[in-house]
Parts: sequence; structure tokens; C-alpha cells
Amino acid sequence: MASFIADHSEIHNGRPAGQAVDLRGTSTNWGQATTFSLSGVANTSVATKIVNSATSARLVIATGAGTGTLTITDGGTGGTGATATLKVAAYRKPRWFAGLSRR
Repeated sequence: MASFIADHSEIHNGRPAGQAVDLRGTSTNWGQATTFSLSGVANTSVATKIVNSATSARLVIATGAGTGTLTITDGGTGGTGATATLKVAAYRKPRWFAGLSRR
């Protein structure tokens, strides 16, 4: 049975330019015709897809204001219907950032 995992367990919301997430598959047969769909979090999309091999791909995932659990599903030619999940969390500035003053 095919499966895959994402190299990140969490990405941040509010990143319209996207964040790179590498996928590693087992018994997958990904190719350029493979599609990856996203569900579970509003205003998320695959901005860029790069398939490196039958078991390796990189997605750049654009995020809006939504948070929650994002499910990635592979489909299309070479897709298996396998899924992986990751969390889309609200971005918080580091504590040290709040202490900086503008000059």
C-alpha cells in the first residue's frame, strides 16, 4: 500500500507566497502528471509542484488566514489516493522581536 509523509509537521498561516514542504513516498509512482490536492484548511493552495522522482516531491503551499489540520492527497496519473497531514498554525512573532524599537 502506498503512503507518504511530509517533512514538516507544521507550517504558518498568512504566507501567500508559500512555504516549501518536501514529500517522501513509499510505493508511490509520482510523475509530472501527479496532482496533489489540499483540504481541511480554508484558503490554502499548491503554488508550485516539483516531482523529483517516483517517491520524492516538493510542494510550495500558499496559506491564507485559516488554521487547522491540512490534508495533502496525491491523485491523477501516478497518484494513489494516499494522504499526509500537517498543522497550519497562526504565526506568532518571537518574544525578542517585540522588544526591538524602531530608530
